This record gives sequence, structure tokens and C-alpha cells, in this order.
Amino acid sequence: MRYLHKAPAVKNDHAPLLILLHGFGSNEQDLFGLAPHLPAGYRILSVQAPVALGQGAYAWYKLDMSTGKTVYDKKEAEQARLQLLRFIDSAKVKYAATQVHLLGFSQGAIMSYSVALTQPQKVNSITALSGRILEEVAVQVKPSPKLMQLQVFIGHGKNDQVLPLHYGQEAKAVCTRAQVKLTYQEYSMAHEINQQELADIVKWLNVQLRK
Repeated sequence: MRYLHKAPAVKNDHAPLLILLHGFGSNEQDLFGLAPHLPAGYRILSVQAPVALGQGAYAWYKLDMSTGKTVYDKKEAEQARLQLLRFIDSAKVKYAATQVHLLGFSQGAIMSYSVALTQPQKVNSITALSGRILEEVAVQVKPSPKLMQLQVFIGHGKNDQVLPLHYGQEAKAVCTRAQVKLTYQEYSMAHEINQQELADIVKWLNVQLRK
């Protein structure tokens, strides 16, 4: 998988990985714009999703909105989950990282949930922004020793018209049921990342660095 790379500010042969996962119709450049604002102790990898939509737009899996209701390709979503797991494994070896953290927006947040809630031993934390948990993932979730160690930050806009707030609240309920270490925040914003959310993310990620 293609990705952009930002090394940690201070040389660290085992720096924790912070893997950025963009949303539907975007690309690896999008969240990489946040990199200068994120804690400098991480090695940041901003990944390009595998499905090309054309004109520099990519997705983790395709969406069909022709009927007015969004339908997603479940097979493609599962392929993307497995591909992302393989990428995490290879990146962890390549960079000799002792920790892996995911930060995803929208469809990238969905992928973060899909990886972490099914394979919690692969990641230390996820920052899930303006996303949701797919039904086939939610039904698999139950407390386990590894899930109970997973750190999760959920941020969602109260005025989100793309993935309305109830998706964030449902994700909170699933994560609470799984007994993860959860931080949940709602913001006065639409389908976006605002300055307050970014400040909260940076603070939270700094705490993860010290663990």
C-alpha cells in the first residue's frame, strides 16, 4: 500500500507508529496535513486506500448511493480490513515499532474500528473521527483481555449530515459493551475536524505516548 511518511522529531529506532486512514473519495495527502500538528514522538504513516475512484480519489471500499440509501460492498470492506492488517504487520516489522496507533476519519474511522475490534492485539489505540462500526463487526464484539486494554478516542460532530451523530453514539455503545478504555467527545461541527477536536486528539495522543 502506498503511504506518506513523517519520521519522529527525535531519532527513535522503535518509535510508535501512528497510521492515518483517510475517508471515502480522498487520498493519503488529506490527513497528512495534520502531521505537523500531531505529537512529534510518533512515526506517522498516511496510507492511500486501495480502491481507485478516479482523479486522485480513493476508497477503502465502494459505496452505492443510487437508491438514496448508502449500500456498501461487504466483500470489498472485508478485503480492505485484511489488507490493512497485513500492512500493519509489515510496517511494524519494517520500522521495528513496539506500538501501533490508528487515526481514521469517516471511512478511515470505520476501518480503524474494523481492525481494532476484531484484532485488538494488533493495535494499541484508535482515534475514530466521524465514523461508524459496520454491523458485521459490531456483532462480533464482546469483552476480551486484549479489547479491555484497547484505548479508543471517538469524536463526532453534532451536525454531521454525512454520518449523523447517532453513528458515533452507537459506536460508543459497542465500545462500552466491549469494555475498552474509551474517551468519547461530541463537537459543534459537521463532517469535519475542527480546532477543538484536533486539540483534544493531540492531548490524548500525547497521553498514549507515555504509556
